[in-house]
Amino acid sequence: IEEENKNLKAKLLEQKLIARAKGELMNHEGMSEQESHTYLQKYAMDHSLTMGDASRQILSKYSAD
Repeated sequence: IEEENKNLKAKLLEQKLIARAKGELMNHEGMSEQESHTYLQKYAMDHSLTMGDASRQILSKYSAD
């Protein structure tokens, strides 16, 4: 049960991270939610990243601005 709990917490944190990255794309790039999700998926695939890692990269890009 502890392992399952740990996995669920990690998934929840990743979902929050993805939501934040989508929000940044919507704010800075004027994308809709669907467009930002599609962009994030494509970015992750193009760079062989998980959605969480792609989100971290997107967030770091905008925090550097």
